[in-house]
Amino acid sequence: MSAWIIRAGKEGVRAPERINGGYIAIYWNLNGADISALSKDDIKALYRTQFPDASRQVVAANAGMIFRFTTEITEGSTVVMHDPATRLYHIGKMFGPCVSLPPKDSDDDDESYRRAVNWEFTAPRDALSARAKHSLGSISTLFAVSADTLRELEKASSDARPTAEEEQEEENSPEIREATAEDGIKRIKDRILQLS
Repeated sequence: MSAWIIRAGKEGVRAPERINGGYIAIYWNLNGADISALSKDDIKALYRTQFPDASRQVVAANAGMIFRFTTEITEGSTVVMHDPATRLYHIGKMFGPCVSLPPKDSDDDDESYRRAVNWEFTAPRDALSARAKHSLGSISTLFAVSADTLRELEKASSDARPTAEEEQEEENSPEIREATAEDGIKRIKDRILQLS
């Protein structure tokens, strides 16, 4: 079964409320449309009507993300959410359908669609290898988690830590050197927290 990581707003600011509330959410103001019944092409068309100035690439990327949220993440799928304030990854199982929320009278990016999650365990970021940290550092709102990374999250929830040798080997890999700007900030925090 697939595993997915989903962001909780910019820099994870909404993680505590979503973890405590037992859900994940996305924000795209599509006027409350029932997107769970739509095909990917239908979502693209709807997205274009709401955001007529969006480029073809933006429409494709965002419609794809919306479609994954409503359709590809199925009941029983594993979901992962990071809370930067506690430096914990929360791992749970999805249940229930996608629910449309009424639009609010505010300009902030809150949430438009929600899915219920039963949060089952947490894994400390500091217990993960550099490779796992890097793979969880994409700037996308929603993306798939590899089976290796999911196994490492499960292992980290038991307080198992990678050896110094494993850390050094992974730090030197070419993939790690290509970290995104957001992941770079998290890695700097990791290093600072290791200082005495």
